[in-house]
Amino acid sequence: MRHAEAPWRVELSTTAADQVRAIAPVHEARLHTFLDGLAEGLPDGAERQDATGTWRCALDGTGISVHLLVRPGPRVLLVFRIEEAAALKVVPRPALASGLASAWFDLRAAARALVRVPTFSLGVVLTLALGIGGAATILGLVHGVFRGPLPFEDGDRVVRIRSRAVGAAGPFFFNVTPRDFALIRDGNRSFSGVVAQSGRSISLVGDGPARRAQAIAVSEGWARMLGLDPVVGRAFTPEEERLGEDAGVALLSHALWLERFGGDPSAIGSDLRYDGGTLRIVGVLPARFAYPYDADLWTPWRADPADFRASGLNVVARLAPGVDLESAGADVDALYAELRASSPGTARLDGFGVQTARDDFIRTQAASLQSLAVAVSFILLLVCANVANLFVARSAARRREIAVRAALGAGRFRQLRWVVLESILLFL
Repeated sequence: MRHAEAPWRVELSTTAADQVRAIAPVHEARLHTFLDGLAEGLPDGAERQDATGTWRCALDGTGISVHLLVRPGPRVLLVFRIEEAAALKVVPRPALASGLASAWFDLRAAARALVRVPTFSLGVVLTLALGIGGAATILGLVHGVFRGPLPFEDGDRVVRIRSRAVGAAGPFFFNVTPRDFALIRDGNRSFSGVVAQSGRSISLVGDGPARRAQAIAVSEGWARMLGLDPVVGRAFTPEEERLGEDAGVALLSHALWLERFGGDPSAIGSDLRYDGGTLRIVGVLPARFAYPYDADLWTPWRADPADFRASGLNVVARLAPGVDLESAGADVDALYAELRASSPGTARLDGFGVQTARDDFIRTQAASLQSLAVAVSFILLLVCANVANLFVARSAARRREIAVRAALGAGRFRQLRWVVLESILLFL
Protein backbone atom coordinates (compact mmCIF):
# COMPACT_ATOMS: atom_id res chain seq x y z
CA MET A 1 0.00 0.00 0.00
CA ARG A 2 1.06 3.59 -0.48
CA HIS A 3 2.60 5.53 2.40
CA ALA A 4 0.48 8.49 3.45
CA GLU A 5 3.39 10.91 3.89
CA ALA A 6 4.52 11.97 0.42
CA PRO A 7 6.79 12.57 -1.32
CA TRP A 8 9.69 10.22 -0.78
CA ARG A 9 13.13 10.78 -2.30
CA VAL A 10 14.11 8.11 -4.83
CA GLU A 11 17.79 7.24 -5.35
CA LEU A 12 19.38 4.79 -7.78
CA SER A 13 22.59 2.91 -7.11
CA THR A 14 25.27 2.87 -9.81
CA THR A 15 24.34 -0.71 -10.73
CA ALA A 16 20.64 0.12 -10.97
CA ALA A 17 21.37 3.17 -13.11
CA ASP A 18 23.35 1.00 -15.55
CA GLN A 19 20.52 -1.52 -15.63
CA VAL A 20 17.94 1.18 -16.38
CA ARG A 21 19.98 2.27 -19.40
CA ALA A 22 20.25 -1.35 -20.59
CA ILE A 23 16.54 -2.20 -20.28
CA ALA A 24 14.70 -3.31 -23.41
CA PRO A 25 13.23 -0.29 -25.27
CA VAL A 26 9.76 -1.86 -25.23
CA HIS A 27 9.73 -1.70 -21.41
CA GLU A 28 11.62 1.58 -20.98
CA ALA A 29 8.60 3.89 -20.68
CA ARG A 30 6.85 1.54 -18.26
CA LEU A 31 9.92 1.35 -16.02
CA HIS A 32 10.39 5.12 -15.93
CA THR A 33 6.74 5.61 -15.03
CA PHE A 34 7.12 3.12 -12.20
CA LEU A 35 10.27 4.83 -10.87
CA ASP A 36 8.58 8.24 -10.98
CA GLY A 37 5.66 6.81 -9.01
CA LEU A 38 7.96 5.72 -6.19
CA ALA A 39 7.98 9.30 -4.93
CA GLU A 40 4.57 8.51 -3.40
CA GLY A 41 5.97 5.55 -1.47
CA LEU A 42 5.95 1.79 -1.90
CA PRO A 43 3.33 0.62 -4.44
CA ASP A 44 0.64 -1.97 -3.69
CA GLY A 45 1.94 -5.50 -4.13
CA ALA A 46 5.43 -4.75 -2.89
CA GLU A 47 6.87 -7.82 -1.19
CA ARG A 48 9.11 -7.60 1.85
CA GLN A 49 12.17 -9.78 1.34
CA ASP A 50 13.83 -9.88 4.77
CA ALA A 51 14.24 -8.00 8.04
CA THR A 52 16.76 -5.51 6.65
CA GLY A 53 14.13 -3.36 4.96
CA THR A 54 14.52 -4.78 1.43
CA TRP A 55 11.44 -4.91 -0.84
CA ARG A 56 10.71 -6.38 -4.27
CA CYS A 57 8.24 -4.88 -6.74
CA ALA A 58 7.23 -6.68 -9.95
CA LEU A 59 6.08 -4.85 -13.08
CA ASP A 60 3.24 -6.99 -14.43
CA GLY A 61 3.66 -8.17 -18.01
CA THR A 62 7.29 -7.09 -18.30
CA GLY A 63 9.24 -9.67 -16.32
CA ILE A 64 11.01 -6.81 -14.54
CA SER A 65 11.63 -6.83 -10.79
CA VAL A 66 12.75 -3.73 -8.89
CA HIS A 67 14.53 -4.25 -5.57
CA LEU A 68 14.29 -1.41 -3.02
CA LEU A 69 15.76 -0.47 0.31
CA VAL A 70 13.45 1.61 2.51
CA ARG A 71 14.91 4.13 4.93
CA PRO A 72 11.93 5.65 6.73
CA GLY A 73 13.99 8.01 8.92
CA PRO A 74 15.27 10.22 6.08
CA ARG A 75 12.35 8.95 3.86
CA VAL A 76 14.50 7.60 1.05
CA LEU A 77 13.77 4.73 -1.35
CA LEU A 78 17.03 3.32 -2.72
CA VAL A 79 16.71 1.28 -5.92
CA PHE A 80 19.74 -0.97 -5.76
CA ARG A 81 18.95 -3.66 -8.38
CA ILE A 82 16.65 -4.14 -11.39
CA GLU A 83 16.15 -7.63 -12.81
CA GLU A 84 14.51 -8.82 -15.99
CA ALA A 85 13.34 -12.36 -16.80
CA ALA A 86 15.83 -12.42 -19.65
CA ALA A 87 19.38 -11.63 -18.54
CA LEU A 88 20.07 -7.94 -18.70
CA LYS A 89 22.83 -6.97 -21.04
CA VAL A 90 24.62 -4.04 -19.40
CA VAL A 91 26.42 -1.87 -21.89
CA PRO A 92 30.07 -1.98 -20.94
CA ARG A 93 31.75 1.36 -20.34
CA PRO A 94 35.42 2.28 -20.27
CA ALA A 95 37.02 1.89 -16.85
CA LEU A 96 37.73 5.64 -16.53
CA ALA A 97 34.17 6.62 -17.40
CA SER A 98 32.79 4.03 -15.01
CA GLY A 99 35.06 5.25 -12.21
CA LEU A 100 34.11 8.88 -12.77
CA ALA A 101 30.42 8.03 -12.79
CA SER A 102 30.82 6.06 -9.57
CA ALA A 103 32.74 8.91 -7.92
CA TRP A 104 30.10 11.44 -9.02
CA PHE A 105 27.38 9.23 -7.56
CA ASP A 106 29.28 8.98 -4.25
CA LEU A 107 29.85 12.74 -4.23
CA ARG A 108 26.14 13.44 -4.55
CA ALA A 109 25.38 10.83 -1.90
CA ALA A 110 27.89 12.47 0.45
CA ALA A 111 26.33 15.90 -0.12
CA ARG A 112 22.85 14.55 0.61
CA ALA A 113 24.14 12.83 3.76
CA LEU A 114 25.59 16.11 5.04
CA VAL A 115 22.36 17.97 4.33
CA ARG A 116 20.44 15.40 6.39
CA VAL A 117 22.53 16.22 9.49
CA PRO A 118 22.87 20.05 9.43
CA THR A 119 23.96 20.27 13.07
CA PHE A 120 27.00 18.06 12.44
CA SER A 121 27.90 19.86 9.20
CA LEU A 122 27.49 23.31 10.74
CA GLY A 123 29.50 22.32 13.82
CA VAL A 124 32.42 21.07 11.73
CA VAL A 125 32.39 24.11 9.43
CA LEU A 126 32.26 26.63 12.29
CA THR A 127 34.98 24.83 14.25
CA LEU A 128 37.28 24.76 11.23
CA ALA A 129 36.46 28.35 10.29
CA LEU A 130 37.36 29.65 13.75
CA GLY A 131 40.53 27.57 13.99
CA ILE A 132 41.86 28.17 10.48
CA GLY A 133 40.76 31.82 10.38
CA GLY A 134 42.38 32.67 13.70
CA ALA A 135 45.57 30.80 12.89
CA ALA A 136 45.84 32.36 9.43
CA THR A 137 45.39 35.86 10.86
CA ILE A 138 48.00 35.49 13.60
CA LEU A 139 50.52 33.60 11.46
CA GLY A 140 50.04 36.18 8.70
CA LEU A 141 50.90 38.90 11.21
CA VAL A 142 53.99 37.00 12.37
CA HIS A 143 55.09 36.42 8.77
CA GLY A 144 54.60 40.10 7.98
CA VAL A 145 56.86 41.11 10.85
CA PHE A 146 59.61 38.53 10.24
CA ARG A 147 59.46 38.19 6.45
CA GLY A 148 57.23 40.97 5.09
CA PRO A 149 58.55 44.02 3.22
CA LEU A 150 59.84 46.93 5.30
CA PRO A 151 58.24 50.36 4.82
CA PHE A 152 61.07 51.70 2.69
CA GLU A 153 62.98 50.80 -0.44
CA ASP A 154 65.25 47.72 -0.34
CA GLY A 155 64.77 47.45 3.43
CA ASP A 156 67.12 44.49 3.86
CA ARG A 157 70.08 46.78 3.09
CA VAL A 158 69.08 49.36 5.72
CA VAL A 159 70.77 49.08 9.15
CA ARG A 160 70.60 50.87 12.49
CA ILE A 161 73.75 52.04 14.25
CA ARG A 162 73.88 52.45 18.04
CA SER A 163 76.58 53.11 20.62
CA ARG A 164 77.72 49.98 22.44
CA ALA A 165 79.04 49.70 25.98
CA VAL A 166 79.88 46.70 28.12
CA GLY A 167 78.59 46.45 31.66
CA ALA A 168 78.52 43.81 34.34
CA ALA A 169 75.47 42.20 32.72
CA GLY A 170 77.04 42.23 29.26
CA PRO A 171 76.81 44.62 26.28
CA PHE A 172 74.02 47.19 26.11
CA PHE A 173 73.13 49.74 23.43
CA PHE A 174 71.88 53.32 23.35
CA ASN A 175 71.36 56.14 20.85
CA VAL A 176 74.18 58.08 19.21
CA THR A 177 75.44 61.59 19.93
CA PRO A 178 75.53 64.25 17.14
CA ARG A 179 79.37 64.13 17.15
CA ASP A 180 79.43 60.35 16.67
CA PHE A 181 76.78 60.63 13.96
CA ALA A 182 78.96 63.13 12.06
CA LEU A 183 81.98 60.82 12.53
CA ILE A 184 80.16 57.83 11.02
CA ARG A 185 78.57 59.87 8.22
CA ASP A 186 81.81 61.50 7.08
CA GLY A 187 84.42 58.82 7.77
CA ASN A 188 82.85 55.44 6.99
CA ARG A 189 83.65 53.31 3.95
CA SER A 190 80.72 50.87 4.24
CA PHE A 191 77.55 52.93 3.75
CA SER A 192 76.12 54.71 0.75
CA GLY A 193 74.13 57.00 3.05
CA VAL A 194 73.89 57.74 6.80
CA VAL A 195 71.08 59.80 8.37
CA ALA A 196 69.84 60.58 11.87
CA GLN A 197 66.40 61.00 13.40
CA SER A 198 65.39 62.64 16.68
CA GLY A 199 61.87 62.61 18.07
CA ARG A 200 60.02 65.21 20.13
CA SER A 201 56.47 65.94 21.19
CA ILE A 202 54.64 69.12 20.06
CA SER A 203 51.11 70.53 20.39
CA LEU A 204 49.10 71.22 17.23
CA VAL A 205 46.88 74.30 17.48
CA GLY A 206 44.79 76.41 15.12
CA ASP A 207 42.22 74.74 12.86
CA GLY A 208 40.73 71.69 14.49
CA PRO A 209 41.09 70.54 18.09
CA ALA A 210 44.46 70.97 19.78
CA ARG A 211 46.33 67.71 20.35
CA ARG A 212 49.78 66.31 21.04
CA ALA A 213 51.73 65.10 18.04
CA GLN A 214 54.98 63.21 17.56
CA ALA A 215 57.44 65.11 15.37
CA ILE A 216 60.71 63.65 14.08
CA ALA A 217 63.62 65.85 13.03
CA VAL A 218 65.65 64.24 10.23
CA SER A 219 69.08 65.00 8.85
CA GLU A 220 70.08 65.78 5.29
CA GLY A 221 69.35 63.09 2.67
CA TRP A 222 66.86 61.22 4.89
CA ALA A 223 64.12 60.69 2.30
CA ARG A 224 66.59 59.84 -0.49
CA MET A 225 68.48 57.31 1.64
CA LEU A 226 65.28 55.47 2.64
CA GLY A 227 63.83 55.70 -0.87
CA LEU A 228 60.65 57.52 0.23
CA ASP A 229 58.27 59.05 -2.30
CA PRO A 230 55.45 61.19 -0.88
CA VAL A 231 51.99 60.20 -2.12
CA VAL A 232 51.09 63.90 -2.36
CA GLY A 233 53.51 66.80 -2.76
CA ARG A 234 57.29 66.39 -2.57
CA ALA A 235 60.15 65.56 -0.21
CA PHE A 236 62.53 68.13 1.28
CA THR A 237 64.77 69.99 -1.17
CA PRO A 238 68.56 70.13 -0.58
CA GLU A 239 68.25 73.81 0.32
CA GLU A 240 65.57 73.06 2.95
CA GLU A 241 67.74 70.27 4.39
CA ARG A 242 70.73 72.65 4.69
CA LEU A 243 68.57 75.21 6.51
CA GLY A 244 67.27 72.55 8.91
CA GLU A 245 64.61 73.77 11.32
CA ASP A 246 64.93 77.29 9.93
CA ALA A 247 63.31 76.07 6.68
CA GLY A 248 59.95 75.83 8.48
CA VAL A 249 58.63 72.93 6.37
CA ALA A 250 57.18 69.54 7.24
CA LEU A 251 56.11 66.22 5.79
CA LEU A 252 52.85 64.88 7.22
CA SER A 253 51.93 61.30 8.01
CA HIS A 254 49.04 59.89 6.00
CA ALA A 255 46.94 59.58 9.16
CA LEU A 256 47.44 63.23 10.19
CA TRP A 257 46.67 64.37 6.63
CA LEU A 258 43.34 62.56 6.75
CA GLU A 259 42.56 63.74 10.29
CA ARG A 260 43.51 67.40 9.90
CA PHE A 261 42.73 68.03 6.22
CA GLY A 262 40.32 65.23 5.28
CA GLY A 263 42.75 63.92 2.64
CA ASP A 264 42.48 67.12 0.58
CA PRO A 265 45.48 67.49 -1.85
CA SER A 266 45.15 71.27 -1.58
CA ALA A 267 46.62 70.98 1.93
CA ILE A 268 50.06 71.04 0.27
CA GLY A 269 51.46 74.54 0.69
CA SER A 270 49.20 75.41 3.62
CA ASP A 271 50.42 76.15 7.15
CA LEU A 272 50.27 73.89 10.17
CA ARG A 273 50.39 75.78 13.46
CA TYR A 274 51.97 74.31 16.57
CA ASP A 275 53.09 75.58 19.95
CA GLY A 276 56.52 76.54 18.56
CA GLY A 277 55.44 78.40 15.42
CA THR A 278 54.21 77.49 11.94
CA LEU A 279 55.23 74.78 9.50
CA ARG A 280 54.51 74.80 5.78
CA ILE A 281 53.31 71.41 4.51
CA VAL A 282 55.26 70.21 1.46
CA GLY A 283 54.21 66.52 1.22
CA VAL A 284 52.42 63.51 2.66
CA LEU A 285 54.20 60.20 3.28
CA PRO A 286 52.65 56.78 2.39
CA ALA A 287 50.13 55.24 4.76
CA ARG A 288 52.29 52.23 5.63
CA PHE A 289 55.38 54.23 6.55
CA ALA A 290 56.15 54.16 10.27
CA TYR A 291 59.83 54.40 11.20
CA PRO A 292 61.22 54.52 13.79
CA TYR A 293 57.63 54.58 15.13
CA ASP A 294 54.19 55.95 14.25
CA ALA A 295 55.00 59.66 14.02
CA ASP A 296 52.74 62.49 12.84
CA LEU A 297 55.19 64.73 10.97
CA TRP A 298 58.83 65.07 9.95
CA THR A 299 60.97 68.24 9.74
CA PRO A 300 64.53 68.96 8.50
CA TRP A 301 67.34 69.18 11.06
CA ARG A 302 71.08 69.94 11.16
CA ALA A 303 73.46 68.07 13.46
CA ASP A 304 75.99 69.91 15.64
CA PRO A 305 79.28 67.99 15.24
CA ALA A 306 80.59 69.49 18.48
CA ASP A 307 77.78 68.02 20.62
CA PHE A 308 79.09 64.85 22.28
CA ARG A 309 76.74 64.78 25.27
CA ALA A 310 73.19 64.41 23.89
CA SER A 311 72.78 60.70 23.11
CA GLY A 312 69.40 60.96 21.45
CA LEU A 313 69.86 60.22 17.74
CA ASN A 314 68.43 57.19 15.98
CA VAL A 315 71.05 56.66 13.25
CA VAL A 316 70.19 54.57 10.18
CA ALA A 317 72.32 53.82 7.14
CA ARG A 318 72.22 51.93 3.87
CA LEU A 319 74.92 49.34 3.19
CA ALA A 320 77.01 50.06 0.13
CA PRO A 321 76.94 47.47 -2.69
CA GLY A 322 79.02 44.41 -1.81
CA VAL A 323 79.31 45.28 1.91
CA ASP A 324 77.91 42.90 4.51
CA LEU A 325 76.85 43.53 8.11
CA GLU A 326 80.04 42.20 9.74
CA SER A 327 82.42 44.30 7.66
CA ALA A 328 80.27 47.40 8.27
CA GLY A 329 80.46 46.78 12.03
CA ALA A 330 84.25 46.42 11.89
CA ASP A 331 84.47 49.65 9.87
CA VAL A 332 82.57 51.80 12.39
CA ASP A 333 84.44 50.21 15.31
CA ALA A 334 87.71 51.26 13.65
CA LEU A 335 86.35 54.81 13.36
CA TYR A 336 85.60 54.90 17.07
CA ALA A 337 89.04 53.55 17.92
CA GLU A 338 90.62 56.39 15.90
CA LEU A 339 88.37 58.90 17.70
CA ARG A 340 89.43 57.66 21.12
CA ALA A 341 93.10 57.80 20.10
CA SER A 342 92.79 61.39 18.89
CA SER A 343 90.47 62.60 21.69
CA PRO A 344 91.52 61.32 25.12
CA GLY A 345 88.42 62.82 26.71
CA THR A 346 86.12 60.60 24.69
CA ALA A 347 83.77 58.42 26.73
CA ARG A 348 85.18 54.91 27.11
CA LEU A 349 82.68 52.94 25.07
CA ASP A 350 83.16 49.63 23.35
CA GLY A 351 82.34 51.01 19.92
CA PHE A 352 79.20 50.86 17.75
CA GLY A 353 76.64 48.14 17.17
CA VAL A 354 75.21 47.57 13.69
CA GLN A 355 72.02 45.58 13.13
CA THR A 356 69.54 45.30 10.29
CA ALA A 357 66.44 47.49 10.36
CA ARG A 358 64.29 44.36 10.51
CA ASP A 359 66.06 43.16 13.65
CA ASP A 360 65.59 46.63 15.09
CA PHE A 361 61.87 46.43 14.32
CA ILE A 362 61.34 43.09 16.04
CA ARG A 363 64.00 43.13 18.81
CA THR A 364 61.39 43.85 21.52
CA GLN A 365 58.63 41.77 19.96
CA ALA A 366 60.35 38.66 18.63
CA ALA A 367 59.91 36.49 21.72
CA SER A 368 56.24 37.40 22.22
CA LEU A 369 55.40 36.92 18.52
CA GLN A 370 57.12 33.53 18.40
CA SER A 371 55.27 32.43 21.54
CA LEU A 372 52.00 33.61 20.00
CA ALA A 373 52.69 31.63 16.82
CA VAL A 374 53.37 28.46 18.82
CA ALA A 375 50.19 28.97 20.85
CA VAL A 376 48.07 29.49 17.74
CA SER A 377 49.54 26.38 16.12
CA PHE A 378 48.64 24.39 19.23
CA ILE A 379 45.08 25.76 19.11
CA LEU A 380 44.84 24.70 15.46
CA LEU A 381 45.86 21.17 16.48
CA LEU A 382 43.11 21.18 19.11
CA VAL A 383 40.60 22.27 16.47
CA CYS A 384 41.64 19.38 14.21
CA ALA A 385 41.35 16.97 17.14
CA ASN A 386 37.84 18.23 17.91
CA VAL A 387 36.78 17.79 14.28
CA ALA A 388 38.24 14.28 14.27
CA ASN A 389 36.20 13.46 17.39
CA LEU A 390 33.05 14.69 15.65
CA PHE A 391 33.75 12.38 12.71
CA VAL A 392 34.39 9.43 15.04
CA ALA A 393 31.10 10.04 16.84
CA ARG A 394 29.26 10.30 13.52
CA SER A 395 30.82 7.06 12.25
CA ALA A 396 29.74 5.24 15.42
CA ALA A 397 26.17 6.43 14.86
CA ARG A 398 26.20 5.18 11.25
CA ARG A 399 27.17 1.56 11.82
CA ARG A 400 23.86 0.25 10.53
CA GLU A 401 24.07 2.39 7.40
CA ILE A 402 27.62 1.20 6.72
CA ALA A 403 26.55 -2.42 7.27
CA VAL A 404 23.69 -2.03 4.78
CA ARG A 405 26.05 -0.57 2.19
CA ALA A 406 28.42 -3.48 2.70
CA ALA A 407 25.51 -5.92 2.31
CA LEU A 408 24.62 -4.21 -0.99
CA GLY A 409 28.13 -4.86 -2.32
CA ALA A 410 30.07 -1.72 -1.39
CA GLY A 411 33.68 -2.69 -0.74
CA ARG A 412 36.06 -1.11 1.75
CA PHE A 413 37.54 1.22 -0.85
CA ARG A 414 34.08 2.42 -1.88
CA GLN A 415 33.10 3.03 1.74
CA LEU A 416 36.37 4.85 2.44
CA ARG A 417 35.97 7.01 -0.67
CA TRP A 418 32.47 7.96 0.41
CA VAL A 419 33.70 9.10 3.87
CA VAL A 420 36.66 10.98 2.35
CA LEU A 421 34.35 12.81 -0.06
CA GLU A 422 32.20 13.92 2.87
CA SER A 423 35.30 15.27 4.62
CA ILE A 424 36.47 17.09 1.50
CA LEU A 425 33.08 18.74 1.06
CA LEU A 426 33.11 19.98 4.65
CA PHE A 427 36.65 21.32 4.42
CA LEU A 428 35.87 23.08 1.13
